[in-house]
Amino acid sequence: MNKLLKGLLVVAFVSGAANAAINKTFYMPRSQGVNLPMEYTTFNELIHNNNEGNLFGGHFQAVPFYLESADKNDLGRYFGFTGTNVIKIGLTTVADINLYYARMFHVGVVAPILHRANTAAEFKLEPKLEAYGIRMDYYQDLAKALKGLYLKVSCPIVKVDTDMNLEETMTATGFFAVPSDSGTDAIKKYFNGTYGEGNPAKTGQLLQNSQRRLQYAKMGGSHSKLAVADIDLIIGEKFFDKEKYYVALNLGLTIPVGTHPDARWVFEPVAGNGGHFAFGGGLDFAYKFWEKKHQNLKLTGVANYRYLFEATEFRTLGLKKSDGTKVNWGQYRLAGRVGDQFATPTANILSKDVSVTPRSQLDSMLYLTYNNKNWTFDLGYNFFWKDGEKVELKAHDFESNDYAILVTDYLGTAAIVDTNFATEASATTDKDATAAGTATNCYYLNRNHVDADAAETPSMMTHKVFAGIGYNWKEWKYPSMLAIGGAYEFDGNDGLENWQVYAKYGFKF
Repeated sequence: MNKLLKGLLVVAFVSGAANAAINKTFYMPRSQGVNLPMEYTTFNELIHNNNEGNLFGGHFQAVPFYLESADKNDLGRYFGFTGTNVIKIGLTTVADINLYYARMFHVGVVAPILHRANTAAEFKLEPKLEAYGIRMDYYQDLAKALKGLYLKVSCPIVKVDTDMNLEETMTATGFFAVPSDSGTDAIKKYFNGTYGEGNPAKTGQLLQNSQRRLQYAKMGGSHSKLAVADIDLIIGEKFFDKEKYYVALNLGLTIPVGTHPDARWVFEPVAGNGGHFAFGGGLDFAYKFWEKKHQNLKLTGVANYRYLFEATEFRTLGLKKSDGTKVNWGQYRLAGRVGDQFATPTANILSKDVSVTPRSQLDSMLYLTYNNKNWTFDLGYNFFWKDGEKVELKAHDFESNDYAILVTDYLGTAAIVDTNFATEASATTDKDATAAGTATNCYYLNRNHVDADAAETPSMMTHKVFAGIGYNWKEWKYPSMLAIGGAYEFDGNDGLENWQVYAKYGFKF
């Protein structure tokens, strides 16, 4: 047994190194209701405890729980683009204009060296997720209708809290002194959606520093959602149901009743799976391989497969160049139209209704149960895998050339975008900055340059070890149970590393 547990931990740690997704705008962890260990521990013993006084065949449990993410650095890398969760930025000369930092802010080129001299900063992303609530499970024995037939319903009510925990450290403030309202926290203001429109330009800069506020893909503060995190229905049949073992097959349907993404914030809280119906099947078995007096040992295995169907979600897309190269934090670049007297963060334009297909999902586990009189001890391993999402643009979106990526230090006299801008944007190749900074990766914001992959949650895999202890009052007229449990879920591949604890009360009638 020790060798088995050590092997599972080695697999978890080694596979965790495969987490490599970066430059993403959205993350969808597994739905809070997809949690076999939380459902089965102790409750499965109550269900399969034969009791002749049980006339109706109903079983119910309530499970208050708490879950917290555990790897803030990994999540920070996921939403960043440098391979770490710390992003360093700095400008010391005009030649440094190609650094990404300059492209979040529109600054006129009046005395450009003064605008960029001695400017350096870094900011750290340490995202955190918490989920807590109560899970309710109902199991109905339908043997009176057909031997071995049963129905299961799961319904978790959950509150999800997320926070990007953006921390900014300034080492110099040369750039930030240009817009009059920036101060030393311009980056935080930009990501909070408070930098830009509505703030007066610095005297002498006029329209050169005018830009709209960020409306989508913001990073500031903590955000919460409270909802039922989807309803799962299962109809199954025990084909073999003996005193020492049982084998069952089932069909399952997930009904989405949770919350839907609105793209206002990066790492936004979502209760449920984002609004997708799912259908699939599963296998459930148990085998009692040792028994002595009032003690026994059982091995239980469960595997549930679901296919999550296409649905419309509101997400923020990314940018790519004509050759397919992904643009680092393209959603935070600035765009404009001919005649505009302000720049617009591309996230405001790139946030759209899109078609999302999560595809396949597998939740499985194998665990041992030791029963001693009325006491139950569970110890096991849970494997979760989810296919990579497929995100597609809706028809007619981004087919016109209304907007183009803006030259961030373009000096307009009456408007930021002039008649030459459209010509440069329509060039056959993406324009790189010249020595004078006249064009910076200048191209139209159309279907050829919109990156839907940035909004896709990649394929994920996690490994969870769990344990539970419970007590069953088997001899009562209405047998009841109390239990506690906990688990640690290791990040195998772009999954959410977390720990969780829960308590249980259940009864049969």
